[in-house]
Amino acid sequence: MMSMTQTTDQMSMPDLPVAPTAVARELTADFTFRHLQLELMRLDMLLHRQIRRQQRRRQAGQDGEHGRGEQPNLFQNFYVSDEQAYALLQRPFGQGSEDSAQERAAYAQALDNIDAQIEALVQEAEAHDEPMRLVRLADLFRLNRFDLDTLL
Repeated sequence: MMSMTQTTDQMSMPDLPVAPTAVARELTADFTFRHLQLELMRLDMLLHRQIRRQQRRRQAGQDGEHGRGEQPNLFQNFYVSDEQAYALLQRPFGQGSEDSAQERAAYAQALDNIDAQIEALVQEAEAHDEPMRLVRLADLFRLNRFDLDTLL
């Protein structure tokens, strides 16, 4: 955990994602619990990618106004200056921070792996006539992928 006096320059960047292996069956035989574990792993991967982007922007000096050796403003992300707002408005719609091709490929592979595991688990549960609570909830309320991620 980062101490309050540690600067963003002292933080180490997390490694590129590694596609997770399947959730161990020894943990539980409950399909719903395993499904929830995989969904949370997927969200963890998405958060990892966003945190990595944020750290990279800070190290590049795009977000911070502080110089080397100064304490970062802990509330800087709660305020958007006029210049930052204008810069955001100039970006094409939906464009975020740029990732390298290697990072995009690593995250895409990891997310594809998790999605494949989720799909395989849902199919396995259906084959065993086991109700998947999260799938049922999504069907009942017509939740799309974003809605489901937000709910989780």
